[in-house]
Amino acid sequence: MQEKSENQKMEKYGRQISHPGFDVEKQARLKNSTVLVAGIGGLGGAAVWGLASAGIGKLILVHAGNLDAQDLNRQTLMTHEWVGRPRVEKAKETIQNFNPDIDVEIFDFWINEQNFFGLFHQHRVDFVIDARHNFEERRFINEICIKKNVPFSEAAMNGMEGYLFSVNPRKTACLHCQYPEDPPLWNPFTFPVFGAVSSTIGSMAALQAIKFLSGYHEDIFGVMTSIDFTDMGSRQYRLKQDKKCPVCGGLK
Repeated sequence: MQEKSENQKMEKYGRQISHPGFDVEKQARLKNSTVLVAGIGGLGGAAVWGLASAGIGKLILVHAGNLDAQDLNRQTLMTHEWVGRPRVEKAKETIQNFNPDIDVEIFDFWINEQNFFGLFHQHRVDFVIDARHNFEERRFINEICIKKNVPFSEAAMNGMEGYLFSVNPRKTACLHCQYPEDPPLWNPFTFPVFGAVSSTIGSMAALQAIKFLSGYHEDIFGVMTSIDFTDMGSRQYRLKQDKKCPVCGGLK
């Protein structure tokens, strides 16, 4: 089969390149960027889809475990016949069938300090989307991204509520600044999930990465966006960095 030319590869992104201020140069910057998505469930799966449709160059997907039937109300990269099999494998297959020009690396493990730190030694990472469902893994991601000076977005949801903010390491509030303690009684396996809520927030996280990495709009940091989808009420507020934060405050 004849190899596609770069112009042919760019053609599929013509509708976004036509947007004022988003040109071929910005599209090329996306093509040369790598995003690590931690968690490819309802949130992360939507983020992955958004990044793949925009023409990101490389995706690194991290998610542990096999697909369960109850995951299918939100995990759009999955299919029913894949129940009982590793989710990251199906995610890679889905994305490469959708956009074969994207390089996809997958890792099937629960995130800890050692293995997540190791990913930054194996790969160049330009941006991270944190879509994990538990605070233990989120804190590892927060700490390592700050140590490695890699910008990242925190995407989260619970029932009809969604939250999103992005962190510029050492410059804007990190996860620990905002949540120094885990929420009481939080159970990562039993909170309510609507697929439309998680996919909306995941898509918003993808847009943050796209805007920043392309250079279209790089001022994405330090603001929390929260949405209550019950009445579609939304608000934004600026996050204050804790100068005494043990994670980011002393790393000037």
